[in-house]
Amino acid sequence: MRLKLGRHTLLSSSQATPFTKIFFAAYCQGLAKAGLSKTSEATAVVFATHSNFYGFPVPASLFRDVAPERHKELIVSSLNNVDPADDTVRIRPPVDKAIGPFVGHFNSFRALRPLGEARKKDLPIDSPFNPDNFHFGKVQPPEIFLETKESGRTLSFLYNLFPLAPFHSLLVPDRKANRPQYIDDIGQLTFIWEFIYQAGDPNLRIGYNSLGAHASVNQFHYQLFYNTTTWRPPIEALVEAMPKGVNVMNDWPLRQTTVFKGIGKETSLNEVFYCLKRLHAAAQKNPNTIAYNLYIMPEAIVLLPRAHQSTYTNYLNTAGAFTSGPAFAEMTGYWFVTTETHQQNLTEAQIRRAYEIISLK
Repeated sequence: MRLKLGRHTLLSSSQATPFTKIFFAAYCQGLAKAGLSKTSEATAVVFATHSNFYGFPVPASLFRDVAPERHKELIVSSLNNVDPADDTVRIRPPVDKAIGPFVGHFNSFRALRPLGEARKKDLPIDSPFNPDNFHFGKVQPPEIFLETKESGRTLSFLYNLFPLAPFHSLLVPDRKANRPQYIDDIGQLTFIWEFIYQAGDPNLRIGYNSLGAHASVNQFHYQLFYNTTTWRPPIEALVEAMPKGVNVMNDWPLRQTTVFKGIGKETSLNEVFYCLKRLHAAAQKNPNTIAYNLYIMPEAIVLLPRAHQSTYTNYLNTAGAFTSGPAFAEMTGYWFVTTETHQQNLTEAQIRRAYEIISLK
């Protein structure tokens, strides 16, 4: 049986991977249960946004008995755009558009997501966990579709309420430990590297947004998704062509992007962590100036150092209004844009200008 959900099909090299088969089954079963339960605002949003992402109709009945709270704008907008012929929300599936070597992605539901910490100005990279803010201990049970034990840690797999990529999920280690979104222990890198290595799927990908790099929740987590027959971030072709070892990616528009390739042989996690510690030290010396993203593949870790989100607020409110906040996906060349008009009019030159502004000087 092919592992396929709507318009996204896993690559043949993923089909027989034991972890991926378990993940896929849990992911699909959880969505089916969410569609039937409709017990909370978040559950309704999960089913609606994922139905739309995979190309299925969104029943308006999902939202009729839900009290709007955190996602009021999405729910009200949906109920104001109902097709009476079949009682579904009038909303088109997400659309990708090639823009030079990059991709512009428009997703109507994602355009309505709460930004949380992702646009906060005063947000040091090592900000402590705040139990009063939204965190993953507050999610509803249907939002967690899989939990496993790995190397003594409990791994919780949560639906990303507003998926950007196929099977886009949140991987939260030891969810009840309430750790901040900060890598201050090499064990946090070792664990995720061992996880992706042991999963054994060449198409499994992990993303990480530090605070100040448009992370929306200050609780330690990674982003998880899959390359499929129709989805692959633009940066990957360049990573594949890089030699093994530690190399700066001079052909990528985000300056100082560094590839660690051949972990365990030509390079090591110690080298990755050493670079993170240097970034942390610089960020602590000058708060709200430096942040970073990570992009993790089975064969490499890509470090994407960049300016803190507070340094280019004016740009996001003016010429950069086509993006709600460039996080790990945008740093890999896959740009979520905020409106259909922006997607139609966005140029390669505008994207390159965004990288220039976000790059460390």
